[in-house]
Amino acid sequence: MKVIVPYWQGRISPLFDAAGIVLLVEIEDNRVVRRTTYSLHSDDVLQRVRQTLGLGADILICGAISGPLERMLRATGLEVIPNICGSVDDVLNAYVRGALFDTQFLLPGCFNSRRRVRNHHGR
Repeated sequence: MKVIVPYWQGRISPLFDAAGIVLLVEIEDNRVVRRTTYSLHSDDVLQRVRQTLGLGADILICGAISGPLERMLRATGLEVIPNICGSVDDVLNAYVRGALFDTQFLLPGCFNSRRRVRNHHGR
């Protein structure tokens, strides 16, 4: 499974639309086996969708994301887990453990918008 995480200074970027750097994380047998950093070069929504999809990920874990960008990514089949915050390592460890939906990882002010999504454990 491949997961994209936009980040800045070791933390999840607050807004995916403006994130310049993403981490592509490969997970096998409930552990991170590879991390590769990529740059996103465009603020244009369509180009950002193309760049994101070009990484071949199954899931995007991000902070805030605009409605149009989220809808376009979801329409392609990419699973989007928005409104997440925290250090990249803590978020990835929580995801692998199936604990990403603990309140400590929820962006402040997003408690009403939390969406329950299937994680890679099928929960």
